[in-house]
Amino acid sequence: ERSKSLALIGEMAAGLAHEIRNPLASLCGSIQMLQKNLELDKTDERLMRIILRGRDQLENLVRNFLLLARPNLDGRQEINIKYLMDDILESLRHSPDWHENIKVVMALSDQTGIYGNMTEIKQALWNLVLNAVQSMSNSGRLKIETRPVILDNLKEYLEIRISDNGCGIEKDDSSKIFEPFYTTKERGTGLGLAIVNRIVESHGGKIRIESELEKGTGCILLLPRNKGAWESRIANG
Repeated sequence: ERSKSLALIGEMAAGLAHEIRNPLASLCGSIQMLQKNLELDKTDERLMRIILRGRDQLENLVRNFLLLARPNLDGRQEINIKYLMDDILESLRHSPDWHENIKVVMALSDQTGIYGNMTEIKQALWNLVLNAVQSMSNSGRLKIETRPVILDNLKEYLEIRISDNGCGIEKDDSSKIFEPFYTTKERGTGLGLAIVNRIVESHGGKIRIESELEKGTGCILLLPRNKGAWESRIANG
């Protein structure tokens, strides 16, 4: 039933993304051309920012739908999680969601390599780190840990743990957090964790969430460290 549900969502998402992408590209191109030749007063500048923000939201939505529908099985390569996480944190520090009083604790193992698609893994980690940051109101601790592990198929994986001491997750919500479109946020789309789950599954990995209300949340990823581990997980379903 879950496979059927994902297949249906995939078909809907791909069709919707296709129908939106072409007119969106035309709109974006026209806006950029108009913006170059306009001298705007304060009111019109504010309106232009609203238009550009709406454009960005639509582009993100289309990209998220495509990630949910069809994870890319090509473009797999060796990825250093340390460098990827440094890049994500640097970008987030300049975003409006970041709080100056957040303390970042990094506890990375010597071995931080995995095998996967760089763009998709970065998107998955970005979503998890952003969720952790948003769960902490004005201050808190964001902890990122890694360690190599060997699973029952005797293949090597990297465990990535992203934890916070934020608001936590209600027990009633914990069973639904990976469902597409399920969200408890006012302005959330409910696609973030669904996309993370889809990406992790397509990489032959695993994900689990540990959370306690008002104490924090830990997201634990297991991702293959080499091509052999990835092929083994995919072959075994």
